Formats: sequence, structure tokens, C-alpha cells
Amino acid sequence: MIFYYINSKALTIPADNPAGPLTLPEAIDELGLMEGQSENNFIGFINSKDESIQFVYLAEEKCFLLDIPIIENGEYTGSKQSLLNKDEVIAVIEKFFLDE
Repeated sequence: MIFYYINSKALTIPADNPAGPLTLPEAIDELGLMEGQSENNFIGFINSKDESIQFVYLAEEKCFLLDIPIIENGEYTGSKQSLLNKDEVIAVIEKFFLDE
């Protein structure tokens, strides 16, 4: 099952109390809330393995920043990041759901 957290103009759900479960179409709809918004907005998804992926919409660049937190021995050690367009983000989310 996939859960999510979000910070946008329309909705705030904290990461420490995520909502869900969420279907793939619902996740893509939630992602759409991010487009066209100002900075400081994000959405994250958490699977049953406690793995997370997070996206920030960068309004000026009109793209998304993918952030994958790296946890080693229960400790946050950094993250992997990449700039993606919406189609690439949807592909990442689809893979995240399918690997669940």
C-alpha cells in the first residue's frame, strides 16, 4: 500500500502522519495539484517497505525535482536528486507502485 504526504496551496498532510492508501491514478491526480504553484510545495509517497520518494515542483523551471532519501542503518545519510518533466515523474511513480 502506498501512502502520501503533501504541502500545497490546496492541501497539507504531514510526513509524520501520511494519508492513504492511495491508488496509482489518485497519486497522479495529487501530483497535478503541484503544477503551477509557487515554490515550497512538495509531495511524497511511502510504500510498505518504508521507502520514500519525494517531488518538489520548481515553478521557474517548470519541472519537478525528484528526491530519494537514503537511509542506512536507520539513519538519513543524504539523498539522490534529479530534475524530471511530468512524464518522467509519472514513470517513476508507476515504477514505485509496481515495485510495491
